[in-house]
Amino acid sequence: MLKLQDLMYFKILAELGSFTETSNFFNVSQPTISYAIKRIEEEFNIEIIVSDHKHHSIDITEIGQVLIIHIENIENELHEMSSNIDKLKTGDIKCGVPPIIGNTYFHRVSLNLIKNNLMDSVSIINKGSKDLITELKEGNIDIGLIGSLKPIKENNLISKVIKTDNYKIIISLNLTKYHLNNLKMLSLFH
Repeated sequence: MLKLQDLMYFKILAELGSFTETSNFFNVSQPTISYAIKRIEEEFNIEIIVSDHKHHSIDITEIGQVLIIHIENIENELHEMSSNIDKLKTGDIKCGVPPIIGNTYFHRVSLNLIKNNLMDSVSIINKGSKDLITELKEGNIDIGLIGSLKPIKENNLISKVIKTDNYKIIISLNLTKYHLNNLKMLSLFH
């Protein structure tokens, strides 16, 4: 019966190119690695490596290369699962807030968090909106209050508008009518 560890053995074997180095890497015997490869090949009725005993080398088959891609996806899912479980165990939520939003809006949110005994579970990370989107995509923060003039559409992120605001341009009275007529920048805001 195929084991998850068998897949990990195969991935490292493909990277190191040697049964001896792979068994040393995992601190197991060489037959352990050989049996793992055999279980994978029998489970899927495929050949994933070709051994060249004369040169003490191995080649990964095309099917083996495809399998490695799936193993990497499995590793990523396991990492994400572990990270999610850790977050649930600690109950800590990392919330990204840009300074401007933090100064003008977050105090209302924080009052609700305090009222509901949740503020101790929230860690605030202050960064600009663009940086916070990167942090969200990389999984470094859990939620972000992002300022944006247009809808945020990013893979693996869910975006919901919670507040819209009207912005105004304020012009000094000292600006001459000539400058005002030639101020093409105003057209950018329509």
